Amino acid sequence: MNLTGLRAATRIARRSALRHRKRTILIVLLIAAPVAAAIVVAGFVRASQDDPVRATQGTFGAASVRIDTGTPGSALDDWIADQIAGEPDADFTKYRELYTNLGWGGELLDINLGHPLARGIFFVVEGTTPSVRNQVALSSRLAEGLQASVGDTVELTLGGSTTLGYTVTGLVQDPLRIRRAFAIVTPQEMDAAIPRAEAQRAERDNTTVVASQVRSTWLVGGVDSRFSARVLSEWERSGTEFWPTPAVDPRPPELEFLSVETYYSLDAGAIEELVDLASTLGDEALREAAFDRVDPDRMVSFPWVDAVSRDEWVRRVATGESTLGGPPALGTLVSVLLLAEVALVAGAAYATGIRRRMREIGLLGSNGATDTHVRTIVVGEGIVAGLLGSTLGTAMAVTLLIMGRPLMQRFVDRLLTAPPVAVADVVGPAVVGILAATVAAWAPARTASSVPTVAALHGRMPQKAPRRWIAPAGLGLVGFGMLLVIVAKVALGQGAAIQAGLGVIFMVGGVALSTGPIVASIGSHADRFRATPRLVLRDAARQRTRASVAIAAVMVVLLGPVVMGVGIGNARAEHAVRGLPPANNHVIVIGAAGSDGNYAAGYATLADIAAVRAVIPGSTVAEITTLDAAVTFEPEISALGELGNRRSEVDEYQQTVLQYNLRAAVNTPSLVAALGEPEIGLALERGETVVLGVKNRDTTVTVDGVPVQATEIAIPVSAWAMPLVLLPPPVVEDLGLQPAGTKGLLVSDRPITGAQANAIWNLDVAVLMGTVELLTLEQIRWLGLGVTFLVVLGIIGLITALSATESDRDLATMVAVGAPPAMRRRFLGLQTAFFAFFAGLLAAPLGWLLMKVSVSTSGWTTIGPFGTVPSGFTTVPWGVIAVVVLVMPVAVGGVTALVVKSSPTMPTRQAL
Repeated sequence: MNLTGLRAATRIARRSALRHRKRTILIVLLIAAPVAAAIVVAGFVRASQDDPVRATQGTFGAASVRIDTGTPGSALDDWIADQIAGEPDADFTKYRELYTNLGWGGELLDINLGHPLARGIFFVVEGTTPSVRNQVALSSRLAEGLQASVGDTVELTLGGSTTLGYTVTGLVQDPLRIRRAFAIVTPQEMDAAIPRAEAQRAERDNTTVVASQVRSTWLVGGVDSRFSARVLSEWERSGTEFWPTPAVDPRPPELEFLSVETYYSLDAGAIEELVDLASTLGDEALREAAFDRVDPDRMVSFPWVDAVSRDEWVRRVATGESTLGGPPALGTLVSVLLLAEVALVAGAAYATGIRRRMREIGLLGSNGATDTHVRTIVVGEGIVAGLLGSTLGTAMAVTLLIMGRPLMQRFVDRLLTAPPVAVADVVGPAVVGILAATVAAWAPARTASSVPTVAALHGRMPQKAPRRWIAPAGLGLVGFGMLLVIVAKVALGQGAAIQAGLGVIFMVGGVALSTGPIVASIGSHADRFRATPRLVLRDAARQRTRASVAIAAVMVVLLGPVVMGVGIGNARAEHAVRGLPPANNHVIVIGAAGSDGNYAAGYATLADIAAVRAVIPGSTVAEITTLDAAVTFEPEISALGELGNRRSEVDEYQQTVLQYNLRAAVNTPSLVAALGEPEIGLALERGETVVLGVKNRDTTVTVDGVPVQATEIAIPVSAWAMPLVLLPPPVVEDLGLQPAGTKGLLVSDRPITGAQANAIWNLDVAVLMGTVELLTLEQIRWLGLGVTFLVVLGIIGLITALSATESDRDLATMVAVGAPPAMRRRFLGLQTAFFAFFAGLLAAPLGWLLMKVSVSTSGWTTIGPFGTVPSGFTTVPWGVIAVVVLVMPVAVGGVTALVVKSSPTMPTRQAL
């Protein structure tokens, strides 16, 4: 085709696209929505990430080198100062950071924001920074939590156990973490806060050195980038001078393999014992023996120094960014996934339009148009629609990102100073939108160009038998897609997500490609059905391209609930081995945060429980006395026996769960009342041991090696914190069990709210509670099915509108010769039900297969007190499949039959 012919074909394509406005507008909107969604997703990802320049500015300020130290002290500070003093043009500022509880979480800093080197690390939103003691500047997040503003007086502990009054002089913000809760004080106030924190931890019998919670940062300017390397080199040479003194120095040769932290935490007696054991134990056994002999009172924190230059930091951040995982690539991937569905619907629209324009195509051929001209015209229409759709989608997305920046700021943690959109985020989805429209028009274009001119002038499109290579090609694509997904699971590269996405597209495309031959095969058996079903099957076989596109489009949507059902089923199966989902109105109080008590046994005091109850007034409270007993359940015994040949897995489970578990408690009336299950109280009154489990049944538990008959009662509790075995006092006495610790159970009469959860987490008390969820898994499943039904209705509505333009003439003829007018409603209702049913049959195994090849196959087995789940286990969501395959087609067909109109009655001659 020469340039003149190309120009003429392009003009005809543009005019044809404008002449068929409804179809063009439909395709433009179908293209615009996914393009806009993909660009918005890319913008949200960009808003959530920091570019190297902003990340460096928020970390270094205006400094050339940043030095961080842990376990600081005057000697280490002097050493850093000496290193800086060796640089003639150096300037520096130093600040400290104390990790403490400010009443709403957070950290305490004494940074001088007025120093030039600190410019850009924090922003002063309102007011000023503190200049004297008893003044404080709060982050916006902390001020919001404390309901404080500039000029107010707030009560803060600032490292201690008692509150002190401080005047709020200003509000500040971290541009990289706007939700960060922190406060800024003067260096003099920090000097007083650190000893208060040390005294508080001493009150709680916590022997961890408080300096481990203090970090010093030096911002150094006026030095070259090699200064950081010189500091690290000097620290490597002389850093051991700041180490504490071990109990035995020099270290015995037999213990050279021990880590520095372990050896320095041993006392002299333990070291002597280990030296004697070295002749009989191997290194691994000796290491475990050393760990068991670590003296908590000798736990030490080693000082450390880290120095990095600004240039090196920029390289680190830039290297950490993934080209394949960045906003442009993710936006393009989202557009590919969404527009693959759009291409199917748009392809059906173009195919229908081609069949209705056969005479027009015949006229073009009779006037000298070649097959290439015809293909160019039809493909050109797709390109025009793609350009318009991509342009509209881009405009919509950019407008949303500009106008929605304040709303987006609520969901991202970095400060947004400009709309989070770049040219690269727009190009990918826009190009994919144009390609989707072009691909959608390509197959109908080839079909139109292959129709003989005489047949086209008669308005006929000769039917061709399905190509034999289509079905094998579809199966090949499915297999190749599975291979990509499987390889992506173990890929260490940053493009694994992109590879998995392409694998999913290939699998879906392969099944969609195989739909045509399957529909044609089913249509060959149409004679076995009655009138309306026979007509539906014959029409689907005759218009198999349209039918296969419709089925593939619906199948893609139905994959969502199937995949979701498998995921929810897998999560439930893995959790069920440990118990029912935790109750969302239970709070388990462990004890004071930061203490050295036994976390598993609990060390809660009445004051700890009262502090939590103050947040949940009216809750039922019970004190739990845990028992020093190792409890083993029947499924654990069976599983460990079956896995006896995999000793590493069994040993790890026994060491981490069974040997040190504290899963038994003494029954008390208050505990039974708090749990609120009458059967528990009745069983305990009968002297039976009760297991808080997943089913109502009789079972056996082993307590310190003694089998005990028990009654298992299904009740949701926090399996990780709540003792699962309740023993009556006589049984406790018979077994000779001793108390191990104390916990508190608080049960509210309604689910814990997000505000209550935040308030509890910000208490100085360690707790465990059920996840505060907006929706349960069951609600998410039904919501997903509802959304899927609406989307399927929309797609079916489009396909029905397209197919009705071709079938109405035949239906009108049938009505004219005696068929009832309701024939049209029955036909379209059965047709849409058939499409949805067939799509569900394909989506169910494909969705399960996608999840099967995606789940982990590490070879490990999840063991719990109520069962086991092997690695790679994939549930079959029969309930979801039944809804997708049986219920949804009936509902879709019924809605279609109710909405469409019956065929109008007309004279036989007019219909014919």
